[in-house]
Amino acid sequence: MRHRQVERRLTVPDSFALALAKRSGWTLLTGDGPLRELAKAEGVDCHGVLWLFDEFEPNEKFIGALRRTVPPGCGRGRTEGAQNVM
Repeated sequence: MRHRQVERRLTVPDSFALALAKRSGWTLLTGDGPLRELAKAEGVDCHGVLWLFDEFEPNEKFIGALRRTVPPGCGRGRTEGAQNVM
């Protein structure tokens, strides 16, 4: 739980996810700003949830389903993939 000592805003699950990603060499997927900042400082590859959508091969059926499930305006103004989702 060393990460929680460094960054008090992290939850126990966030701290565990960061430790696991760092130890395993995995990419951390999060929408949490403080967790993303700490991951970057720790040298852990970290992306936001919208990055995951960018990684999918373009698929009209998937994109149509996504548009029906994401509330209007959600994600707009974000830098990672917002243009591709909406």
